[in-house]
Amino acid sequence: MPSSFPFLRFLNMKGRASWKLEKQKEIEGKYKKIFDSAIDSFIIFDMEGNILDLNLQAEKMFEYEYVELIKLSGKDIVHPTHHGFFERFMKEIYFKGYSQCEVLSIRQDGSTFFSDLRGTRFEHDGRLNLFAVIREITELKKMELLTQYKTTHDRLTGLYNRAYFEEEISRLERGRVFPVSIMMIDVDGMKAVNDSQGHKAGDELLCRVAQLLRISFRSGDVVARMGGDEFAVLLPGSDSVKANEALFRLHQAVSDSNTGSQEPRLSLSVGTATGYQGACLSKVLEEADMRMYADKFSKMR
Repeated sequence: MPSSFPFLRFLNMKGRASWKLEKQKEIEGKYKKIFDSAIDSFIIFDMEGNILDLNLQAEKMFEYEYVELIKLSGKDIVHPTHHGFFERFMKEIYFKGYSQCEVLSIRQDGSTFFSDLRGTRFEHDGRLNLFAVIREITELKKMELLTQYKTTHDRLTGLYNRAYFEEEISRLERGRVFPVSIMMIDVDGMKAVNDSQGHKAGDELLCRVAQLLRISFRSGDVVARMGGDEFAVLLPGSDSVKANEALFRLHQAVSDSNTGSQEPRLSLSVGTATGYQGACLSKVLEEADMRMYADKFSKMR
């Protein structure tokens, strides 16, 4: 009887091993059901960014079949303009164990959407992997952009507002993009238009001015409505020569606008000033404002 003990112990150990294996399969099956039934998209990456596994929600989000998505890497589902964000996300996972970022994701058909990407590092079979939770945030981003737009733009004309313009002055003053020219613009006869034709006609005139300013300046220039009938333009990297060239384009645009049948005829008073490295741009703004009023008074003589 004692000689059989080792064999019985072997059978007992074998039975426990078999039970553990069955139990592990049962647990893995339960986790797989949770993994696939989750409302969030789950993707498992290796540390090179290749996709190792994903759930059903991820298939729906990216509009790929499982067998297609499993062959791709993270960069295949992130828009090329945001590859740098994904690379930084992977590096932070590797070194810190956790990371979060917002990226522009891309579906199989090429359409894009914003997504919130959160990941943690874990070890499996002696290898480091990354578990990522992905949520679409397109509507949230739209609301954020709309809120940002409303806080930085003038409601009537769609140009930048005074607050944004002043922030840009401060930012440029601390930077190295000199020289910087500033142009102040006032609409002549605005009160007369409001009094004789009503404020609706006055608003239409302001929108007309805004459109002329858009086509007269570069995309990198900051065109703003300062309030009432006053506008201002920041011209980074522009000396007095370039500022005068921009002023000529504006005068030409006004002249072309007045050759049509639009009424009332448009007249602008303009003043420009230029600041060089180390200049206080608030003083440059004041100088441009004074020159604008000098231009306006010269027309009253």
